[in-house]
Amino acid sequence: MLGLLRVGGPATATGLAERMDLNSGATSYHLRQLASYGFIEAVDELGTQRERWWRARHDATLYLATTMAPLVLPSFRAMPVRREST
Repeated sequence: MLGLLRVGGPATATGLAERMDLNSGATSYHLRQLASYGFIEAVDELGTQRERWWRARHDATLYLATTMAPLVLPSFRAMPVRREST
């Protein structure tokens, strides 16, 4: 789910459930869990009272091998790409 939100942009629980062939109730539960740990957030400007849209809060999440503490990269796409000259 988190990967789909990172790659595909904001989505609803129903939309994600259809893409993953799951029921929307289970998808909604897992989205709320991801939000409770800060991986995703609701997009209030896209939603209605009946429909909640979600988006990833970060482009990537890495874990430090020694502590397993998350290391978040908030703007992974904005990082410069270094290319070697040929």
